Amino acid sequence: MLRGVPMYVSAYTQKLPGTYLFYALFLSVFGESITAIHLGLLLVNAAIMGLIFLILRKTHSGPAGCLGALAFGVMGSASASPSGSGRRYTAPSG
Repeated sequence: MLRGVPMYVSAYTQKLPGTYLFYALFLSVFGESITAIHLGLLLVNAAIMGLIFLILRKTHSGPAGCLGALAFGVMGSASASPSGSGRRYTAPSG
């Protein structure tokens, strides 16, 4: 996308179209590296945690907001962790 190649012309994927728009945004803002995507996703997750906290604090209570935001942060980071708690897929050899 950053080089003018239209999406979905040469390959099919099951990711939502917005995923690649956000990837392109992160790459253009933070530079073209995998760290840029990780940093962008970290910022998006932090913003979502903040929204969860604000919504739950308004509708339930302060501790519920903290617990909900914490649960989202822990569960979201555990599924993406390369330390083994999340799934890692490798190409079959042979």
